[in-house]
Amino acid sequence: LDWYTADNHSSAIEAGNKIQKSIAEELSAKQMFGPFSHVEVSRIFPFFRTSPLGSVVNADGKMRPINDLSFPQNNTEILSVNSFINKNLFRTTWDDFKVVAHFFKTHQGPFHLAIFDWEKATSKFKPLLLRFSAILCWDLNHPCS
Repeated sequence: LDWYTADNHSSAIEAGNKIQKSIAEELSAKQMFGPFSHVEVSRIFPFFRTSPLGSVVNADGKMRPINDLSFPQNNTEILSVNSFINKNLFRTTWDDFKVVAHFFKTHQGPFHLAIFDWEKATSKFKPLLLRFSAILCWDLNHPCS
């Protein structure tokens, strides 16, 4: 096995235009590179994997693209990207603005916060991302080859 590429989630179809626009913006800003075929990538990496694209609806009702790093779940044969991360080292909560604002009003700092949105993450934390050997994203217009 030279690579593993799952199909994109069905929710990616609903957000197809937004996903393609987001990827095009990242490519234009040089935050992402590509697209590359499986054969091109396999010349550099002896094994690689991609994670499926999808979409979720935010609390404000807007759809946003995701790269599902937790896929597949509960599979001992094929592990997710997230399965290699020790979650005890990265305590995370997901809250909306009101919950977060209340927390800041009622607690003393210092605080350690993170926002993960692929557009924000790649633009704000590019030096950190450059430490990874490869972060691969497959768009909707390029079928597996």
